[in-house]
Amino acid sequence: MQTSSIRAENHLTPKNDLPPENDGAPENYLTDEVCQTVRQIQKREMVLPALLLLTAHQPLAFVAGQILHVASPLAQMGGWRQCADWANLLSSPHGLRQLEGLLQLAQRPGAFHANVGGRQE
Repeated sequence: MQTSSIRAENHLTPKNDLPPENDGAPENYLTDEVCQTVRQIQKREMVLPALLLLTAHQPLAFVAGQILHVASPLAQMGGWRQCADWANLLSSPHGLRQLEGLLQLAQRPGAFHANVGGRQE
């Protein structure tokens, strides 16, 4: 008799009572350092090779991001403060799509600086 009352009770929180994980929009992983790196790639006219490298190594990006998460404390002691930003970007499929979109934007002359802004070097 007691086991049937346990089955009847639902101890789980209803899904609609949980706080939303996000509002449906992906987090923006494009930090200032990422944009600066893309500017440098554009300045050196290496956007297409960067896109090819990103596309070819996309299956390994998650592993690379996790390695950067592990190495982040040592990298910060060595002076690289944005290691965790790169780790988050590489670990997320949304971050990779954002980086790919930024590189594609950088491929078009003048479009990158007009849309992203920042100083030109």
